[in-house]
Amino acid sequence: MPKIEAEVAPIPAHPTTTTTTIHIHTY
Repeated sequence: MPKIEAEVAPIPAHPTTTTTTIHIHTY
């Protein structure tokens, strides 16, 4: 399981649709 740290508190239902420009896969 890849662990990705992003500066985002509320993560939406879609991991690929975050408020930041960071690609989060398999959160």
